[in-house]
Amino acid sequence: MLQGLKISNGDLAVRGDGQIELVTGGDRIRQDLVCWTLEPYGTDRVHARFGSTLHTYIGTAASDANLSEMRAEVTRVLNNYIALQGVRVKQATVYEAMNVWTPDEVIGSVPDIRIRTQDTDVSVMVSLETIGGRPVSIELGGG
Repeated sequence: MLQGLKISNGDLAVRGDGQIELVTGGDRIRQDLVCWTLEPYGTDRVHARFGSTLHTYIGTAASDANLSEMRAEVTRVLNNYIALQGVRVKQATVYEAMNVWTPDEVIGSVPDIRIRTQDTDVSVMVSLETIGGRPVSIELGGG
C-alpha cells in the first residue's frame, strides 16, 4: 500500500514546488487497485497474497472460461484489498494513530464487476461504493 502517495507514469508525482502529491478518495482506491492488479501475484515478501494473475491471460482466447476466471481473480484482489483496509483501519484505531483513511477511501460494497470484450481487448469494469457513500468506477485493462 502506498499510503496515499500519487503515482504518475510509474513514479511518484511531484508538484512544481517539489512537494510529493497525494492521492485521496476514489482516486486513491482506483490507483491502489490498478497497482494491485498490475503486480504479479506472490512477488511481495510482506504481503504474500498481494498482486494478481491477470497478466497470465495476455494472449489467451477471450473464452467464457477465461473471462470467468478473470472476473474471479479481480474479485479475489478486491477481497484482499478490502481485508487489508479493515486491518489497517483497526490498527490505526487500536494504536490511536492518526487514521490515514477517510470514509471515501474505504470500500463499503462492490455491487458490480463486469467483463467487457471488444475485438481482442478485454477490460474489467468495477463499480464500488465507499463507506462514505461515494460511488467509484474503475476500468482495468482494455486497449
